[in-house]
Amino acid sequence: MSSPTKVLAALLTVLGVACSGFHGFTFRVPGNSMAPTVNEGDSVFADLFYYKHSPVQRGDIVVVKDPDGKMHPSGREEMYVKRIVGLGGDKIQILSGKVYVNDQILNGVLGSGKYQSNFPVEDFGPVKIPAGEYFLLGDNLPDSIDSRQWKHSTVNINGIYGKVTAIQDGNTKKIRYL
Repeated sequence: MSSPTKVLAALLTVLGVACSGFHGFTFRVPGNSMAPTVNEGDSVFADLFYYKHSPVQRGDIVVVKDPDGKMHPSGREEMYVKRIVGLGGDKIQILSGKVYVNDQILNGVLGSGKYQSNFPVEDFGPVKIPAGEYFLLGDNLPDSIDSRQWKHSTVNINGIYGKVTAIQDGNTKKIRYL
């Protein structure tokens, strides 16, 4: 293979890898509803095609369109970063700041009852999640507007923009991959 052909082949390979790997968008987080996992000023990378080949799972962090159709002042759809807590058929309840899924305390930050905000967490539910729908919460329950307050309390797959696959710390610029 001649030198110009090798260079062209290498260039095409690099270009192909770069183009095939870009299938998402970066979203800067404006508040603390997902603290301590995602903090105000952090950026998240959302993979737009992840759910084309993988199922939605409890615990996934996602970027979602506002289920009530709220628009950003710029004219774009309002979007939020939230955690998938309930899947179709699940029973969700919040008691004394602890999240229960199908009568079991959810492991992790949402099951601890300890949050970054000192605002009280109101009891909620129980609610049954319809088939094909998802119930979302912010990790910082006292400071999150989510499925508990939305008029349309659940979202379907069309309301999910993408799965968060990386978080960049707003201060240190370090990237954590999920």
